[in-house]
Amino acid sequence: MEKASLNLAYCGKATVGKAGSLTIDSRYSHATVEQADNLTLKSSYASLKIARLTGKLFAKTLDYGNLTVKEVAPAVTGIEAKARYATLTLSLPRNLPFNVEADKMKYGSYSINGFNKQQTQKDKPGSVFYRSYRWACARKF
Repeated sequence: MEKASLNLAYCGKATVGKAGSLTIDSRYSHATVEQADNLTLKSSYASLKIARLTGKLFAKTLDYGNLTVKEVAPAVTGIEAKARYATLTLSLPRNLPFNVEADKMKYGSYSINGFNKQQTQKDKPGSVFYRSYRWACARKF
């Protein structure tokens, strides 16, 4: 489908194939998307799985649930998530540099595996930080 908008409330399970531009409003639901070029979502108490993201992801709200993107294409144009008490899992390509901006992580944490931290900036202690990452190439001989 080229363009779609889904309102999923108390939906047991929903599955979408390939989508060009997809908007999902999901509450207390489970959804799987095979591929999305551009995805906008609002999610509360939901579990969302995206097999492949090729364009842009904007999670306006990601509250008390989880979002997993199994494959992020190298040509992705942006990922932004506003999460509270949620888990966001992204499988990023090795050669894709990226930045993490975290605001007000009073009770939260994050981990980045397989990448080296390049730069860190802090605005206020415990308030906002920005970090840049590049792939960590570890070789054993």
